[in-house]
Amino acid sequence: MTKNSYRRTTEAELSAYHEAGHVVMAYLLKRQFRYATIDPSEIDKEINGCTFLEPIKTLSLEGVLDYSFKRIQNSIEREVKIALAGEVAEALLLGRNDWVSAKKDIQRCYELYDFLCVNIDQFKDYIKRLWLSVRDILKLPCNWFCIQGVVQALLKHGRISYRKARAVIRKAKASYYRSLSNNRQRQSFFKRLKFTVFYKLTKTK
Repeated sequence: MTKNSYRRTTEAELSAYHEAGHVVMAYLLKRQFRYATIDPSEIDKEINGCTFLEPIKTLSLEGVLDYSFKRIQNSIEREVKIALAGEVAEALLLGRNDWVSAKKDIQRCYELYDFLCVNIDQFKDYIKRLWLSVRDILKLPCNWFCIQGVVQALLKHGRISYRKARAVIRKAKASYYRSLSNNRQRQSFFKRLKFTVFYKLTKTK
């Protein structure tokens, strides 16, 4: 994005993209949440939006005792990816990172990774690796199309439930693949037309 387009991006839009990143990544990783909101009356004044995830048993005290270390590690990785997705969505929109707006998400990542009892250098490498992984996922055309659909829903309603977000994402995916199919059909038609014209011209000669 250019500087001029960045200036035209409102705070509400940035907040919506941030939360849409969390929402779409949670959907892709099959992680339910209560709701996502950018409504200022519902959230802390220090932040612009929030996605409230449902608690999971794996990372509770009972989960630590009941589940294997690998399963706990996978749960942590999933939670970290969802936490990073908000900043990633903003970065894809703006063309630059904004770690200030993501400070609570990074704190959440640190709290989760501290669960594994590792040092700060390992944490930085871990976050960088997962950030790149999340970026590669969200920048896929279909997933970015879904993010834009969620953004529109958040800007319109201020708050959306998991059920509403799921419906928006599924509709966006269907619309994306439909447009992709139509484009391929048009390309195929013009290829056939070009071949027919070429064939007729060569035949007349």
